[in-house]
Amino acid sequence: RTWVIDVKSHKKDNTINWTRSSIRILRDDKNEPLGFIGISRDITEQKRYEKALKRSQEELRLILDSTAEGIYGEDLEGNCTFCNTSCLELLGFEKEEDLLGKNLHDVAHYQYIDGRPFPLEKCPICQAIQEGKRKHFDDIVFWRSDGTPFFAEVFVTPQFRDSEHVGGVVTFFDITDRKKKEDENIYLTYHDVMTGLYNRLYFHKALLKMDVEENLPLSIMYVDINGLKMINDAFGHEMGDNLIKDTAKVLRSCCREEDIIARIGGD
Repeated sequence: RTWVIDVKSHKKDNTINWTRSSIRILRDDKNEPLGFIGISRDITEQKRYEKALKRSQEELRLILDSTAEGIYGEDLEGNCTFCNTSCLELLGFEKEEDLLGKNLHDVAHYQYIDGRPFPLEKCPICQAIQEGKRKHFDDIVFWRSDGTPFFAEVFVTPQFRDSEHVGGVVTFFDITDRKKKEDENIYLTYHDVMTGLYNRLYFHKALLKMDVEENLPLSIMYVDINGLKMINDAFGHEMGDNLIKDTAKVLRSCCREEDIIARIGGD
């Protein structure tokens, strides 16, 4: 049996010196100990390197855990190789061990927002990692551990070790609020606030798309409300607005889902 011992000592100039000694007991033919033999070598530089490497790893970990974005690594099989604190918080996990070694597609983006399964072969994150390409997405749905979804903006960066493609790093953050505001802005751009029908802008854009030969014959109906000004004058604009809303409901009930109903003027 051989014992390996690392010994820390101080030189006369008070600098630290490390020595590694390998010690083995010498025995006779009857297995009785005769003495021991030892070999020592200076490992001070090795210890300095190990200390510097450990410090570098700790600083890197500190940087990872100080970012607001979720960051995790995947190997080419889609298994998690590391993750930071923000990643755990965004996905609703407590410990890094909850994700390490697990397939992140199965854990975090396994279905669409409407609940339909999201096949692995169609996942753009997995495809980017497999292809070793840098990619940016702003419409990925992630799922927390409690089963609630959120929209995420995602950046994928390939990971190489000694020129060999070994996986990728995924950076993501929650954009649900931004997505909601964008959807609201798009809705307001193309809809009439009072009735919820499409507005003039949407109607003209849709008309250009529909006015093609394969859609012929194409029918357009213009409808107005008789006596709206008289109702406004006699009963007030609130009553007139209610009449416009009721008319919109009637038109919806009479038309198909694929038909376009738009309010392009006052009445």
